[in-house]
Amino acid sequence: MAVTDRRYRKTESDIENAMLGLLDRQSFEDIMVSDLTRQADINRSTFYLHYQSLDAVLGALEDQCITLLSPLAALLGEMEGKQFVKSLFGLVDDHRSLFKGVLLSTTCRFDEKLRDLFFPPLGVVPPLKNKKTMDDQSLLAGSLIVSLRMSLTLFFDGNERLDEKKLADDMADLIDLPIYKDFIKRK
Repeated sequence: MAVTDRRYRKTESDIENAMLGLLDRQSFEDIMVSDLTRQADINRSTFYLHYQSLDAVLGALEDQCITLLSPLAALLGEMEGKQFVKSLFGLVDDHRSLFKGVLLSTTCRFDEKLRDLFFPPLGVVPPLKNKKTMDDQSLLAGSLIVSLRMSLTLFFDGNERLDEKKLADDMADLIDLPIYKDFIKRK
């Protein structure tokens, strides 16, 4: 069956939506293929026709997040910190289920995807995977990306004491620190 077949795409969408539904109720580590097939109302062989593993489904969800973030990442150096963070948090809130599922279940692979997305707009070449050291530019860009990612993870932490507006304001203040502001504008 061709990947362009509408039924094939619908089944993949059903599997991904079922995964998001499960991730809303339990951790990724606790999900089994049988849980997902039951939730998606498909049989096991259909699941394996579309994905090799549960991790592959999570990878597809990560790719959706990266696709949504790409236009915003390209604008990082052109927006003020508060405007960028407001746009980022708005985008994430508009796709709350997707980002929550990915950010609370994420792997090192997603961190690498974020790095590969945000480094080029910052004028930084992503380091080689087998390279043990990083230059100052990579470290600075990496610390900014990790801060963004952790802020977004906190956004979904479920802690009622956490004020989302304060979190967004703190992230904007971080981006507006001279060290990051100069770095971002220098690209």
